This record gives sequence, C-alpha cells and structure tokens, in this order.
Amino acid sequence: MPSQARKNEPKRRAPNRGAFDFETWEWTNPLCCGFVWGPPGERQEHWIHDRKAARPLDVARAALGFMFAAEAVDEWWAHNMGKFDGLLLAEAALSLGVSIHGVVTGSRAIRLDFKAKGRTIKVFDSYALVPAKLKSCADDFDLPSKKIFNESDYSVDPRKWDVARLRSGCLADCHVVLELLEHLEDQVEQWGGKLGLTFSSTALSVMRAAIAPRDIPSHEGQWRAQELSNLARYGGRVEIFHHSPRMELIEYDVTSSYPWAMSQALPWNLIGHSVSASGAAKVLSGKYEGPVEAIVRVPKNCSLPVLPVRLPGDGIYFPTGTFRGWWPAIELRYAVEQGTEVQPISAVAYQAAKPFAEVIAKVFQVKNTGKGAVRAFAKLVLNGAYGKLGQGPDTELLKVCANEEDALDAIHGAKPGKVRQLGDDKRMLTMSQYRWPKHTHYAASAYITAYSRILLHNALTASTGPAYCDTDSVHCALGSRLGNLEGTHLGGLKVEIPRYKGQFYAPKIYALAMPDGKMHFASKGFPVNEADFRTLVTGNAVKVERIQSLKTQLAKGGKVVRLQGETAEAKRWGGISSKRCPLPDGSTRPWTYTELIEKKHKEAKCPIMGNEFVSY
Repeated sequence: MPSQARKNEPKRRAPNRGAFDFETWEWTNPLCCGFVWGPPGERQEHWIHDRKAARPLDVARAALGFMFAAEAVDEWWAHNMGKFDGLLLAEAALSLGVSIHGVVTGSRAIRLDFKAKGRTIKVFDSYALVPAKLKSCADDFDLPSKKIFNESDYSVDPRKWDVARLRSGCLADCHVVLELLEHLEDQVEQWGGKLGLTFSSTALSVMRAAIAPRDIPSHEGQWRAQELSNLARYGGRVEIFHHSPRMELIEYDVTSSYPWAMSQALPWNLIGHSVSASGAAKVLSGKYEGPVEAIVRVPKNCSLPVLPVRLPGDGIYFPTGTFRGWWPAIELRYAVEQGTEVQPISAVAYQAAKPFAEVIAKVFQVKNTGKGAVRAFAKLVLNGAYGKLGQGPDTELLKVCANEEDALDAIHGAKPGKVRQLGDDKRMLTMSQYRWPKHTHYAASAYITAYSRILLHNALTASTGPAYCDTDSVHCALGSRLGNLEGTHLGGLKVEIPRYKGQFYAPKIYALAMPDGKMHFASKGFPVNEADFRTLVTGNAVKVERIQSLKTQLAKGGKVVRLQGETAEAKRWGGISSKRCPLPDGSTRPWTYTELIEKKHKEAKCPIMGNEFVSY
C-alpha cells in the first residue's frame, strides 16, 4: 500500500503549472491557442484566435509572448507537445530570435526551454508521462473534465467551426492536462515518488522509494562491468512460425510480463569480473548471477532455439549452430535444459536479490482492485520502471542560439566534439553528454528481458501449433492448453482473443479475421486501414503522413512541415520476413548461424506476399 509521507521532510512547493493547446488547420497552421493555469478552483484562462486564419504564425508568436508575460506560471504543459504544439512554439521562437534548449528522446521533445531577456519559459510534454491519447487519459484517470472533453472531428476544417466550439474544445484540453498531472502527482507522492519527465523516470522513483533505505547499487568506477553486461541485453522475441495457418487460432497474452520478470531474482550487488572459465562456471552453476560469455552449440534439429544473437543494425535472431556471445546466466541454464551445450569462458558475477518483488506485488494488487486514477497509476508504474535500469549514458540536447555569435561561443566553450551544428543554420546546435545515470544496472536489465523470453518460450513449447509470437503474446491453435502457465496472476497467460483466423506476413504485419466478420490489422510503421494494408502486402508503396520531428525541422531551417500530398513519405514493405527461414508451405524453421553470417535472411521472401486475406 502507499507509503506515508516522510515526516521529517518539508513538503515541496507545488509548481504553478499551466497547460496550453493549439488548434490548427492542415496540421501545421495554428488557428488558435488556449491557456489554463492556476490551482484547482482558481483556474484562469486565456485564448488567442486568428479570426481570418490569414497569418497563422502570428498565433504562435502571440502564444509565446503571452507565456513570457505570465510570470506567475512556473511551467507549461501540453499533451503531445514534443511532436506538435512545441514545434509551433519553436517556429515562432526562431522568427523572434528567442533561444531554445531541448531534451529529446527519440524523435520527441520532452522538454523545451525558451529564453529571452533573462526570462525562461519551461515547456513539458504530458504524453511523455502518460503515453496515451488524451481522451484515454481522461477516461482512465476518471478526470472531472472528461465530461466536457471530446475529441474533435478533424474531417471538418477547423476554420469552419464556430468560435464557441473552438474555444471550449481548446480550453477543455488544457483543463484535462492539468487534472491529469494533479491526479498522477497525488498518486506518485503517496507512494514516496516524484513526478519526472517521463513515465519511466516517474515509475522508477516509486520503486526506489519502496526499497529505501537501500537503493540500486552504484556502478561508479565499474564501467567495464556495465559494458560487458550490456552485451547480454536483448529485446523481446517476435517470430512467425506459420505465415498462413489453416486452423482456428487463440491468442494468449502474458499478464504484466516485464513487471513479473522484474520481481524475480536479479543480479544485484557486484562481486567482480572473472576472465577464467572456472569463475564463469560458478556463475553458470547458479552460485552467483550475472552475464556469462560462452560458446554455445544449438542442435540443428532444434525447432525453437532459446538463445538470441544480435546482428548489428538488424535486430535479434534465434539460430541453431555454434556461436559465441554474452547471455544472462539464467537464460543459459534454461537453454541447457532445452538441449543446448554451453561452454563458459568469462563472466561478471553478482550477488542475487529480489529487490522489487514486494513493491511489484503491492502495485499489481492495486491495479487489480483499484479504479480510476489509482488503477491508471498502478499500470503506469508496472509498465514503466524496468526500462530505466537499461538507460544508456549518452544524452543529446538541442540548443538554438539567438544569434550566430552566441552559437560560436557555445561551440568554443565546450570540449571538442561535444557541440556541433545541426544543419545549415549556424544557430542550430546539438550537445552530447556522456554520463552514467546512477540507476543504470545493465545486468539486472538483461535478466528482466531474459526472464520474459523464457516465459514466452515456455508458452510456445506448451502450446499446440504456434503460429506467431510477439514479446508477451502467443498465437497458437485453438484448443491449446498451457497448464499452470494460464491465469490472471502476475506473469500468467490469459486469453486475449478467444477465436479467430490469421495471416502473418512479417513480424508486426498481420491480418486477423474474427468470427463476426470484422478484421484486425497490424502494420507497425504503416497505416492500419484496410485499403492501405492491402496495398502494403502486395509490395506497393503507401503514403505515410506525419509531422517531421523537432530535430529534423531545425536542421531544415525551423519551419514546421507536414509531409502531405505529393510530398508524403512513400514507404513500402519489401516482402521480407527474415526472423525465421520461410518455407514454401508457409511454415518456417530457425536460421542456422552460418546462414545469418552469410546474410541469407536478407533474401527471405514472405511466401504469402500479395495473397488475399483469410476469411473466417
């Protein structure tokens, strides 16, 4: 249950937050911007509207000007700011000579600071804290403003909306964002954590508070152990076992796969690095835990190999044959049980512990019994914390200077190679930082993903006629029984889709036919409507419309651009399904390690490319 507030610590002053939201036409042209700020019960509002929709940049400039004038507000938030609202402010800032500092994760800006004349505006993305559509956030957290919030119908040009609709919709978004932050922060602080920039950092703060006064062991001065442990970190298993199974299927999903894995015995306190086979054997035997370097021999007749290998720039594969690498000892032991020979070479040894088992059990109970904000918070913590253990030391920051002279000062004042120009505009800079986060624990992170893969392998082995798997789900023949693996308990496998037929074209590209005649499409990175999916699986290009990332925008001069019409990005699936070797009858087999080295997988054509969808 939630911990009591720490009695000896003074309560931190809550920042005076504000929320803002742009409504646009053709995505990139701001028509209006709304602002809401202040404590609950004392909300203040402001609204900017371009009635003629003639000079859209003026709305963004006016919005930034208002934020600079609102000195009582400490920080501003917008949902999906990093891929939308923040880009509009950035374009306005560039036109006004306002400097910008940014924290970017992937293609998303999670924080932007705008600075001019000694005043700094801090802008954050609430989507980074709760990565879901705002309507889903309102429903999941049972927010008071969900009654007045509704998603706009963007099939209608917003310039045709009446002023009342524009204003109410814009401001309702802002109210929901502030309520989301308040509800989330209330739950986090009850558990001893604090609101971070992302849902992962927020979730980890709860976990660290729960295991206090212990903490995640520091690897300061032990970077070699971290680097070797990182070699044993692999992602989830995503494979097709039959592209077009004729039988009816059932889908099982693991209940909280990574949280379950995080609650198992993990390598925790570092003992040391052994370069001897005898020392590695002690870790492999279970006397210690940790990553082990080994030569392994997977029998050629093994239909479901356990151990992953990483091909640079090409993901992970599960081959047969003889090869060398680093793996978590727990996964090597499981591979031995499945018939793999393992010859240990060296290892990093840790004492084992279950630091998170108790708090994960408590949070999981809250998730199962709670409602509204309580349940939504529990899901956030369960799904978010494990990722921070694998956080790397490299961070890239964006810096846009007010003028070229300031940019040159920043470049010359930094260590060589730490600051560079982003594009042709000399004001646009990227700044790299290399610093190990105190919470990074690559060995523990490697074990968490390994436990999850082992659980999935168990489910695949127990199922009948497996057709497809994806990290925490198994698609197999209807009638499969998974024995004691089934259940709604933490780590149990529950039925997600009870009955359907499917065609699996490539990992994360498939079509499922339901008994009621409805179709479900999955096509990661592509549109998922039926027309585009049909185009995609015949090998033809589909148009993907998106707003370019902040980094891309700045590199191209800072103008917000939506790829649309003839300039839309044309993407195509090349018909390759490479994770396992496709066979003419639609079934697959594991690659041999030799085949992977010879890049045979690069030519693995999907045997059902262009086929008509299966019907129920």
